[in-house]
Amino acid sequence: MKVECAVISDAGKVRGNNEDNFFLDGVWKENVGETHCEADIKKEGSRFAFAVSDGMGGEALGEFASLSAVEAMQVIKEKGWSEHAAEEFLALAKQKMKEYGDAKGQEEEVMGSALAVFVMEQRQGYAVNLGDSRLYLFRGRALRQLSKDHTQAQLLVEHGLLSEEEARKHRGGHALTRFLGNCVELSGEDFYQKEILLKKNDLFLLCSDGLTDMLEQREIELLLKKSCRLPVKKIAEYLYKAAMDAGGKDNITCLLVRIKQR
Repeated sequence: MKVECAVISDAGKVRGNNEDNFFLDGVWKENVGETHCEADIKKEGSRFAFAVSDGMGGEALGEFASLSAVEAMQVIKEKGWSEHAAEEFLALAKQKMKEYGDAKGQEEEVMGSALAVFVMEQRQGYAVNLGDSRLYLFRGRALRQLSKDHTQAQLLVEHGLLSEEEARKHRGGHALTRFLGNCVELSGEDFYQKEILLKKNDLFLLCSDGLTDMLEQREIELLLKKSCRLPVKKIAEYLYKAAMDAGGKDNITCLLVRIKQR
């Protein structure tokens, strides 16, 4: 396979630090103090791994929680996605959170992160997530969400108590019902997972809620329809700028992957 990938991660207009991070098949934001970070690559191979992590802003050390998640992604890059690899990933991420907490003298503090993961192996794609970081597929000029939000608002939608539009505005709706954390016992079965057969020219978007809170899915779809023929680095710039223009109220991370050749 040949892929073209790009990512932009930024603190946004309101927050002073950037608790988001990313994994671009081996590249991530190593300096948690960076408020803006960009990367793009073109690669050929049989397996690729990508992720966006969003440290929980209400908890201590959110930037180190998201860093722990992407550092542990090396396991998935090396072994692909499987139940065994997922268990190994979870153990390593939790260990790294503990180490960062201890180093900061905050070993008793709760650390947590939302996470969206996309693994490509041969002709198969694995979309995996915890929390409210999302993964979309743009194919045939239509945008489809592959991930599932683990939030209080989503639970209310599933029980017919809120519409999708009401859920976007629901106070407290962002409270996560599932996340990667140092105080949480998870297994590979706790991830929401979806498998997909890959096609040439598929365009995948992984993002934190700093993008999706500012732009509705139809707005993202329209932007992709207008820009899908451009290099993915330029598409990432358009999405980032649109989220900033809409308010930039949270950290914004958008990671794009295009299949150039299957």
